[in-house]
Amino acid sequence: MQFLPTLDKADPGSLGALNAKFQAWVEGEYHRTPHQGLNGRTPLEQWALCAAEVRYVASGADLGELFLLEVQRKVRKDRTVRFQGRVYEVEPWLIGEFVTLRYDPAAPPSRPLAVVHRGKGAGQATLLDIHANARIRRRPASGGLTFRNAGSGNPDIPNDHTDPEK
Repeated sequence: MQFLPTLDKADPGSLGALNAKFQAWVEGEYHRTPHQGLNGRTPLEQWALCAAEVRYVASGADLGELFLLEVQRKVRKDRTVRFQGRVYEVEPWLIGEFVTLRYDPAAPPSRPLAVVHRGKGAGQATLLDIHANARIRRRPASGGLTFRNAGSGNPDIPNDHTDPEK
């Protein structure tokens, strides 16, 4: 039976009264009625069958983190990854590595993506800054990168960088 047909025109006088009536209907009627989608079991019976499989969230957990989507990408030689038609920059030491990008599908594309490498956080992927990326000198023989801070005055661009895992 559906909830709305159980209401009288005089019911309820307030939102609180409507919520109380709905809660009573869910507990007394809905949870105790067999459902075709549950192979004839009631929701209470179904819960009893699978309650042991339910994983509970730790107190204080960041719920937003739990609902992020993930995709795998390989970092290109210019330290970029492509995602949803856009190019993002990641840390130089990730070149050639496979990474997991964690993202909120409702977030604007300008928001950085979380980068995970070998199960650990590896910074953020940010939308490509063409000018900063162009100042990177690539040395194919050693596979390393050197940043050129060619008088840009930008303190965020270091003169060199080494892989923290090597």
